[in-house]
Amino acid sequence: MNIRNKIRPLLAILVFIIFLTSCSSQVNISSRNKIKNANIDIFIDGEKLETNLTPKFINDVLSVPASEIYSALGAEVIWDKDNSSMEVYKDNMTVCMYEDASYATLNNSIIMLDAPLKVIDDEMFVPYTFIDESLDYKITSNEETGDIQIYTDPASFNELPKHETDFSVAPSDMRFHEQYAQSSGFVRPGIKIEILFKIFKNPASSVGGGKAEITFDGYHIDTIPFFINKGSSFTTISRDYRIPLNRYPGLSEEDVKNGAFSVEILPDYMTNDSNPANNKAEITLQIKGCERKTSDMLSDYILDSIRARFEIGNNMAEPGHYVSLLSYIKGKGPKTILDFNVDGELIYENFFIASSLENAKSDSRGFFVPYDYAGLLNYVAQIDNGQYKILPVPVAPFEYVAFDGCISWIPVTSTLNYRPGENIRLNAILMRENKNDFVGPLRAYFLVNGELSPPLRVEPRSGTTPYLGDIESYLYKVPEDAPDSLDVKLLIDPGGLFFEHNKADNIASVTIPRQIEGESGNNVSVSDDDLRIAPSYILPGDWIQLICTVKNNAAVKPGKDLHVLFKVNGEIIPNGDFRIPASYLKPGQTYTPSRMWKVPDGFNGDIAFTVEID
Repeated sequence: MNIRNKIRPLLAILVFIIFLTSCSSQVNISSRNKIKNANIDIFIDGEKLETNLTPKFINDVLSVPASEIYSALGAEVIWDKDNSSMEVYKDNMTVCMYEDASYATLNNSIIMLDAPLKVIDDEMFVPYTFIDESLDYKITSNEETGDIQIYTDPASFNELPKHETDFSVAPSDMRFHEQYAQSSGFVRPGIKIEILFKIFKNPASSVGGGKAEITFDGYHIDTIPFFINKGSSFTTISRDYRIPLNRYPGLSEEDVKNGAFSVEILPDYMTNDSNPANNKAEITLQIKGCERKTSDMLSDYILDSIRARFEIGNNMAEPGHYVSLLSYIKGKGPKTILDFNVDGELIYENFFIASSLENAKSDSRGFFVPYDYAGLLNYVAQIDNGQYKILPVPVAPFEYVAFDGCISWIPVTSTLNYRPGENIRLNAILMRENKNDFVGPLRAYFLVNGELSPPLRVEPRSGTTPYLGDIESYLYKVPEDAPDSLDVKLLIDPGGLFFEHNKADNIASVTIPRQIEGESGNNVSVSDDDLRIAPSYILPGDWIQLICTVKNNAAVKPGKDLHVLFKVNGEIIPNGDFRIPASYLKPGQTYTPSRMWKVPDGFNGDIAFTVEID
């Protein structure tokens, strides 16, 4: 049982993610130009798609003609032959692809691919799994024939029962004021502003979630997810904001204009709002101009470098958190004006005095990353003599995974999993593929024989297991006329509160037989598909989590405790001997142990994660 991945240092600005293909141990980086035809058909909703070009294996990864498939699925495709690039538009989706790139962009987010993009006969070939990721369609590949099936009915939850409630927001519960001048009645660009408002839910006995879209003077600020539990009548949302300094260039300190701060509630897919008329409110404020920094003399300073420091690690920023933007300047003499720009907007300017020609002095400012942002923040620092530097700052999207074996239950006896008329306790764990939080409005649901559970919280496990979270237990009352098995599904964020590139792995399922089934004697197994590594991007010096799922195939518990040995490149990692008590491996069920391992500084090469069971 092994999983192999490759880690390399950062070589260029855009090559900042090492993508882990955890479902395969056959990664061969050296075969960069290996292309061969694939005798494979493509079907859309059961009908064969007649294409001019057949799919191909590129570096042993099945790739398909992008424009023919996207066009057949109703997307607008723009092919730029001169630059060997392609743009695809459909609904709210925008895809950009470039020949030989190992990534594509999806709504401004970089998506690493299993094989490079190739142009063959004026057609862009893309790994077929990216079609699934970009359109959220279900795509499968037949193991025997290799044929690709595309199902356009999206993985939505429209047929699930909805929460009935009534959200509302009112101007009297909205605040938009300068942090240190709350009663001034006006706001100014460049000054820190506190945003606070309440969202009410009626009746309090109901539950529901949604997103709060906030704007100021017609400019979008953020779309913030929320969830209000049963028994609570409101939730309070707050965040900081700065009006960009370059937004009102003609507005002087003496000038005043009006602007409106608005909040609009967008219920999630699991919530039906009975009165949407009260879902939007706004307040009017005065906007005053502010004094801009000026200097009569240009400095001879040197903008040495810029960087970004993240709260969640050293490789990606997180939505809903601050990121520190740093500039390093060398020189002596008069002060300079240092500008901090994000995505073309001037968020801060400052007089800066350096003191050395050899050692750079730093200045930093915090920028709050919007919740609805995923992709690249373009940070630009500039000083008054015209020198500037650009740094794309990657923002990690939310990515949650309900994997095979994540659902467990408590049998009622040594031979029965459940009895009609009695409760069965269902449990589950969830994996996140990056460092974004579990906590907050994230909710999961069990669907048992078509019956939906209440919304369940997800909490990170205690100790050093940051990429696994425990879903709140659910007691399901088995009907008196229950069948001989229970069809159990786990649904992660079916309301769509969080933007994820791949929601196809937000569902896991298991069938629970009434009678405990399995082989006699000890029979425990783990396969390559049961091994996972988190996060999905790795840099040298990172702590990563090695995860495996062990299954008990027998009808009884093992006769003794098991030891799972976690190995990297053939060597047992520190603290890699994990003991699983026999009582944890219930008949016909799984258990998921994990261990943390730090990638050595300066590491460059393959990581082969293997486990052995003693």
